[in-house]
Amino acid sequence: MWRIALLVLLALAVSLPAYAKTNKHEKQHKAERLNKQQQAERSREETFSPAERNMIRAQLQQEERNKKQKKQKKLPPGLQKKVARGKELPPGWQKKVAPGDSLDYQV
Repeated sequence: MWRIALLVLLALAVSLPAYAKTNKHEKQHKAERLNKQQQAERSREETFSPAERNMIRAQLQQEERNKKQKKQKKLPPGLQKKVARGKELPPGWQKKVAPGDSLDYQV
């Protein structure tokens, strides 16, 4: 029993100096990392002004809205051939392709 206690104390005594040295290094490394992060944030803030950020955000939102509105389906190959020959589309497709909507160039 006393051998186990002696081994535990010996292991503890050997590991304490290494732990103390590592801890000091970690604090310094953490401070350097924090400083780099702050510099990166400052450089990001200086890249675009608030007005420019608002313009970019508005443009991206507008593009997203346009994508949702323009979910057009292409005609299947058989219907493309029919339209190319001058025939009419089936009633369901006539509703989907309303007047004013553009079809593919080939159609």
